[in-house]
Amino acid sequence: MAHANPLKAAVVASWNLDEDKLARLAQADSDFHAGLQQLLGNDDQAAPEQRRAAMESLLQQQREQLTDVLSDEQLHAYQMLERPRPPMIRHGGPRLDPEQMTAQLEQRYAPLFATWNLDQAQSAKVLNAERTFFDGLHQLKRPDMRGDGESQDARGARFKQLLEQRHSALSSVLDDEQVTAFEALTKPPRGPHHGPRPDGEAPAAG
Repeated sequence: MAHANPLKAAVVASWNLDEDKLARLAQADSDFHAGLQQLLGNDDQAAPEQRRAAMESLLQQQREQLTDVLSDEQLHAYQMLERPRPPMIRHGGPRLDPEQMTAQLEQRYAPLFATWNLDQAQSAKVLNAERTFFDGLHQLKRPDMRGDGESQDARGARFKQLLEQRHSALSSVLDDEQVTAFEALTKPPRGPHHGPRPDGEAPAAG
């Protein structure tokens, strides 16, 4: 897809669509982004309410184009990628309690899990892997994990270990394409030497 970013492309790849559906999806994506560029070009002239209405109109047009290309679950997940992603845990911000974190993770990823036909137990394992990853990131923010070069190296090694542990946990539930898609959606945009950031601060997909 000409306008797809790696996050969206990874999710689409996990659905194993045939060539005809991929072509129609690419056309709908191209049309959407052409409209989005026009909307952004007129941004200074439009009131916020008008911009929101225009965005909803673009999404509705996309829904109509894709209604017989994607399942309802896939279309829901796909269009969530067009919207700005809500913040999860800000770097340096307060730590969410486990129930709050689980609720936010479930709200964000439930539409995608539905496209993969995960049952409740499988979904819980994926969410637990992500929550454990977040807990590890929080530990890396401790003052004793910052400082001289040695502690930075230890921090980098721990960050790599967290990624490997999550990958192993995800691979026990998801197939290769699904693991790739989930890791693309949740990959922190900066490495540990700059302070790892959870996916809530990743650039919006679309």
